[in-house]
Amino acid sequence: MKRFAPSMAILLIAACEGPQRTPIFTPMREAVEIVEANRRKMIHGYKAVGTAQGRFRDADGTTRHFDLGLKLQLFAPHHMRLVLQNALGGDELEVGSNGRKWWILTRRPQEHYYEGWVADDFDVSIGGTVPLKPDQLIECMGVSPLDIRNASQRIDGDFQQILFTAPAADGRNVIEKEYWLDRYEPRLIRRILFRDAEGRVLLSSQIDDHQPVSDSGLKLPRRLVFTWPADDARMTITLRNWKIQKSLSTEHRAFVSPRDRGARFQHEHITTD
Repeated sequence: MKRFAPSMAILLIAACEGPQRTPIFTPMREAVEIVEANRRKMIHGYKAVGTAQGRFRDADGTTRHFDLGLKLQLFAPHHMRLVLQNALGGDELEVGSNGRKWWILTRRPQEHYYEGWVADDFDVSIGGTVPLKPDQLIECMGVSPLDIRNASQRIDGDFQQILFTAPAADGRNVIEKEYWLDRYEPRLIRRILFRDAEGRVLLSSQIDDHQPVSDSGLKLPRRLVFTWPADDARMTITLRNWKIQKSLSTEHRAFVSPRDRGARFQHEHITTD
């Protein structure tokens, strides 16, 4: 029986692995322009369906798991309606924003409706723990304008990290959020992180599997992973398809809050009156 010499085996393994990819170095403004050029192709409304799976801890510390259907309507960068549904098609959670107002409607374990102004700071805790902010959720999808006039960058392996700072209460400048741009094709946003004044991650998103949506070459993600580390909460969104919906303008009924459509709820938490 013939045997390969060790050196021959190493050469064969290397040949099977193929050449290693090298991250592309791009000046910050040029890298951001690649992202912005893709975003500017979002000239219509878009809709998608899929699933949302994950976990969260409720107020008594019990970990809850969920596996729900999902419907998403989006007119970037400020208009969104996200609905999670059970196996029977009943709504479990609705999160929306229209650039002026945000709203959150939960159905279980008890129906609660929240509504507020986008410009105001607010804290809505789902299950008594997870802070859910619709404007952050939209931004974590990677569809918001990327203004780098006061940003800096850090190169870390496969990512070109764009860092945004804000003044803290004690006068320090602290990192408020980070955009991690992929240094490989298609060189779009792969992660977004929001941090508190102590540098702890409040919310992060992982943005994967960008696929063409239209003839314009627009690419949108098929997989989004939202993580709230401090609350041990996670939600993975898998989108089966994106479709252009030209009738979905900023004036569409989907982007009118349920309360402005005339709905009323037993447990309402309103700050817009």
